[in-house]
Amino acid sequence: KIDSVVTRDEIAVVQKFINGLQIPETEKQFAKQIFNEAKDSEYSLEDFAVQLYRATMNHPNILLSFVDLLFRVVAADGTFHPVEESALKSITKIFGISNEQYNNLKVAYFDDLDKYYGVLNCNPESSKEEIKSNYKKFVKDFHPDTIVSKGLPEEFTDFATKRFREIQEAYEKIGKERNF
Repeated sequence: KIDSVVTRDEIAVVQKFINGLQIPETEKQFAKQIFNEAKDSEYSLEDFAVQLYRATMNHPNILLSFVDLLFRVVAADGTFHPVEESALKSITKIFGISNEQYNNLKVAYFDDLDKYYGVLNCNPESSKEEIKSNYKKFVKDFHPDTIVSKGLPEEFTDFATKRFREIQEAYEKIGKERNF
C-alpha cells in the first residue's frame, strides 16, 4: 500500500511469493492473513518493517528477501513511483541493508530511465513529441553515414557510432516504458 493503492497485480505477486515458500500450508495461510491485515491497516509500512526487523534481526537474508519481495510488488504495475522509492529506502535503512544491496535490487527490477532521458536531453515530464523530436535530431547528427560523409577522423566515427547506439537504446527503453 506504499502508493495508496494495492492493485490485483501486486496482490498476485505476493500470493505467488507466499505460495512458493517452502513452509507448511498453515503458515502460508497465516502469511496471507498478515498480508491482508497489513494491506488494510492504518499502520505504516515502516511500522511493520520495525516489527519484522525485531523478529528477524538475526537473519539478514530474511530481511533482504522481504525487500526483494517489496521490489517485486512495486514492479508489478511497471512504474517505480517516487513515494515507493522513498518507502523502500526507509525500510532498507530500518533493516540495515546497504545502499549497494538496495541499488542492486533496484536495478534488477527497474532500468535507470534517468540516464536514458539524459541521453535524449529530456526528462520524465517531457512530452512524447519532444522526446521524438530530440531523438530524430540526435539520430541525424550522430548517424555513422553522416559522420563518414563529412570525412571526420576514425576516432570521431567510432565515438559517433557508440553515441548513435546509446541514442537508439534510450529511445527504445523510454518508448517501451511510455508505450510509444
